[in-house]
Amino acid sequence: MGRTKGFARCNGNDTDPHGIKKDMYVKPLRKDAPRLLAQPEPLPVTVRPPADHRRAPQDVASLRSLYRELATIPDPRRSPGKKHSVASVLTTQVLAELSKMKGCNAAADFVAALIQKQLQAIGAWQNPKTGNYVPVSKSTQHRVGQAIDPEAFEDVRHRWAKPRIPLARAFAADGKRIRGANRIGAGHDETVTLADHAIGAPYAVLNFHEDGGEIAATQDLLERCDLSGRIITMDARHTTRKTAALITRTANYVLSVKSNAPETFKTLASINWERDATGHYTEELRGDHGRLEPRSIQVMTPLAGLINYPGVQQMARLTRYREPLKPDPDTAKTDPSDDQVKAYVISSLTAAAASPKELLGYNRGHWLVENRNHRQRDTFFAEDDCPIYSGNGSANRAIRNNIVLAVVLSNRRPREGFAKTRRRLQNYRQHAIEAIVTASHSAQPQRCRLPAKDAANIGYARMVPQNQWLGCRMARIDRQWQHKVAAPDGIKR
Repeated sequence: MGRTKGFARCNGNDTDPHGIKKDMYVKPLRKDAPRLLAQPEPLPVTVRPPADHRRAPQDVASLRSLYRELATIPDPRRSPGKKHSVASVLTTQVLAELSKMKGCNAAADFVAALIQKQLQAIGAWQNPKTGNYVPVSKSTQHRVGQAIDPEAFEDVRHRWAKPRIPLARAFAADGKRIRGANRIGAGHDETVTLADHAIGAPYAVLNFHEDGGEIAATQDLLERCDLSGRIITMDARHTTRKTAALITRTANYVLSVKSNAPETFKTLASINWERDATGHYTEELRGDHGRLEPRSIQVMTPLAGLINYPGVQQMARLTRYREPLKPDPDTAKTDPSDDQVKAYVISSLTAAAASPKELLGYNRGHWLVENRNHRQRDTFFAEDDCPIYSGNGSANRAIRNNIVLAVVLSNRRPREGFAKTRRRLQNYRQHAIEAIVTASHSAQPQRCRLPAKDAANIGYARMVPQNQWLGCRMARIDRQWQHKVAAPDGIKR
């Protein structure tokens, strides 16, 4: 393919030139790779990437930073006495969440520790008398978080994250209740999220306050979003004919069927799947999480009028069997069929568009909205423990957590997990600020190399972040002071 530029990795992340250029060769991963890549017609579905795989535009000028997007949110506060802009207040809260400082008190402590250049970068108010930038107070953060419009806040998150996070073909729709607000307040706060199957990135979020209104809120969210060519997966709660009709306008669905749809569930359970199934697939047996859990799927095309759902093209039965690798004799079940679960699925995808293996993958991928979105919001952001319930505080906090989640996902490096990326943004505060106030950045932390003399005094030579430079200088001075200052009796103190 060509020759390299002569760079090598240094310290695992950065690169340094070494002047040795190498030739690059390509090894085919499939026997028919040369033929597939050389043919003029489109690739088969099994080897073709999603047609709607979104990437960031090449024109940096077409991107707007998160700070500039936040500045478009209308400010509901009165003009007298208003100093800090909405963008500055929300930027402070996002940076505090990245540093695991939750709540208005912690965010106020966080912004009070910023230096003047950092306060200037996030748009803090400048005192005209002294010329200093003033950090945002706790009361201002509390008022802004409760007053701004959640829909305008969500539009900003969607516009900013859409060109920066590549999204997969399938989305999972599911609701999440904000338990902290519901535990203390008299209202009902809940969100519905459309999350990506690949990395759990939120594509669209809608907040609602009606108890039992998750189905109606999900249908409203589907009407608002452009879902052309997508695949929407939902659990059995959303398996309704109206929801299926909304999705089939521009997209396809994979819906679970349980006893809440009794007529359809009874029809699917009465079918002789071993005899009538036209396709089947069984997963490779693996021992994950201390258990064996083989899954298999049997698929068939329904006869006309058998399943009364708009656009249904396939129906399937999933069989799951769970067996612990080290069974407990006290809790072991005598009947193996007790650990066998059968579930049913209907889909608007034709047999040519989705094989049995792909249908099983879409069904399993639906639960990533719980593992990679809802779980992150509960564990990393402690959303369920937040007691804010007045005004729009709980809804705006959920949207802010999704913004922080999008910031972390858009700054991930290869082979870097969510927790590691967040720790990196926490340690390199200046890099986290650049990720918010600039439209495009290198996603590399600012580093400086210690001089050889300083490195020898400290006892090691390595790359050190800029925010650790002061600590290194103090360690070197302390080391020199201990060796140079001695007591009158000659013993070094």
